[in-house]
Amino acid sequence: MIVGFGDGINMTVLNAYAAQDTSHERRYVFNLIYMALNLGIVIGTLTVGYLYASGIRYVFAVAGLCYLLLLLIIALTFRVPIKAKSDQAVAQPLKLKSDQRLLLLVLCGLTFVIYASYAL
Repeated sequence: MIVGFGDGINMTVLNAYAAQDTSHERRYVFNLIYMALNLGIVIGTLTVGYLYASGIRYVFAVAGLCYLLLLLIIALTFRVPIKAKSDQAVAQPLKLKSDQRLLLLVLCGLTFVIYASYAL
């Protein structure tokens, strides 16, 4: 569960950063991300095969180091300009009826169940 949560955070940061890139077409950028993720899966699977022979602790230690390296890369290199919000554009809270709220909770629950079954 912790790895899934961490991966979700990483992908959110990566997708947000990629969406801000104006020097290339978005399709090109997201295709590169897709290819890099698949290459990472191949390299990760290969690495785990060798590390597991030494013990499961090494597998988790290397995975943790990769997350720390990614955090360091994000902290040092990702710079996305933050635009100040104007005072005029203050968002009003969304008012939902009780049946709409129930439908939203059901959709969130179904999304969670589908994701959990996919991940497992």
